[in-house]
Amino acid sequence: MLQRLHGLLTDIGYLLAGLALGAMGVLYCMEVVLRYFINRPTAWSLETVSFLMLMMIFLAVPHAVRAGMHIAVTLLADLYPGQIRRLAFAMNAIGLVLCSFIAYVSLRENVAQYVGMIETNGNLVIPKWWLTAFITYGFGNSALWYLRLLCNGGRPIGPVLEIVRGPASGAQP
Repeated sequence: MLQRLHGLLTDIGYLLAGLALGAMGVLYCMEVVLRYFINRPTAWSLETVSFLMLMMIFLAVPHAVRAGMHIAVTLLADLYPGQIRRLAFAMNAIGLVLCSFIAYVSLRENVAQYVGMIETNGNLVIPKWWLTAFITYGFGNSALWYLRLLCNGGRPIGPVLEIVRGPASGAQP
């Protein structure tokens, strides 16, 4: 039950990342038209695109970890093909430790930003923790996926939602 909920949360985050990417494209094109054709640039759209980029990246990272789609340097696997399972275990364990540590540090900073009422600089002023919470989510959720991958023998785990899985995917949730 908790594993399915975790998968569903990751799927929803991945879909929201796609929406953020679409919104970034729309806002950027809107800004170009307003700035260069109408001579009425906005004061907020480029900052919003930056904020959406941060959200998009950290909403999508857990999906990439789950599916094993993150960047990989395969030198060790190519040199030692008989050790792939051990290498995958070591890499997943390292990923778990690093992502857990970064999520912990990020969470502490989120709390400090909340307590200190720290806000962003610029034209669009919002509480900074609203943005850095996505960093904590991305690393914390990725750490949970690395843990699940360790328990799953390093095999990728498929999405829960059919819209994320797609018709060609044979991976099971």
